Amino acid sequence: AFQVQDDLLDLTGTLNSLGKSPLKDITLGKNTYPSLLGVTGAEQAFMRLYQDAREIMNTLPRHDTLRAVLEWALTRTH
Repeated sequence: AFQVQDDLLDLTGTLNSLGKSPLKDITLGKNTYPSLLGVTGAEQAFMRLYQDAREIMNTLPRHDTLRAVLEWALTRTH
């Protein structure tokens, strides 16, 4: 989920929000989730992975730190 979100941010973010040059992955010719699935497909894949991770995490004891990392991955802008 983190990598999908990272790929989406590289495509949609700004220099200001990312703290680095956007579109770097495209410039380097990297395969990314948006290039393989399209932006909408990558967003849908992210949500599926996010939901799967939450379901698995909820079966673990003491998962507060993991939940915080997962929530950060969902809402991060850089």
